[in-house]
Amino acid sequence: GGFAGRPSPELFKRWIELGAFIPYFRNHTDTHRKSDQEIDMRNQHPWTFGEEAVEISKKYIELRYRLMPYLYNEFEESAKTGKPIQQPLVYHFQNDSDTRDITDQFMFGDNIMIAPVVEQGATSRE
Repeated sequence: GGFAGRPSPELFKRWIELGAFIPYFRNHTDTHRKSDQEIDMRNQHPWTFGEEAVEISKKYIELRYRLMPYLYNEFEESAKTGKPIQQPLVYHFQNDSDTRDITDQFMFGDNIMIAPVVEQGATSRE
């Protein structure tokens, strides 16, 4: 979400959309203090990025809460077996050679595949 510097509104929104599916969902920055220019503040609150960022944040935080039972079960299994919660596709699909080079999507636990939009300006992906 722009840890070392102020993210653009698009980058902030993309981080919220993706971050909800990372085991530890956080929105950090290197500092919250004001710089010499007021416009350069590193305030990471959704409302500082506009109404759309607020709506996206609310949607994905609520989804994260609905997924809590699933996530708790995944954490419990991870604690017992050492299996990662966030996994590359090849972890699940080892016999599918097409998954070996996919670096822009992953499994969130055993049952949810995440394919975030990573192209600047895009609103969807194949």
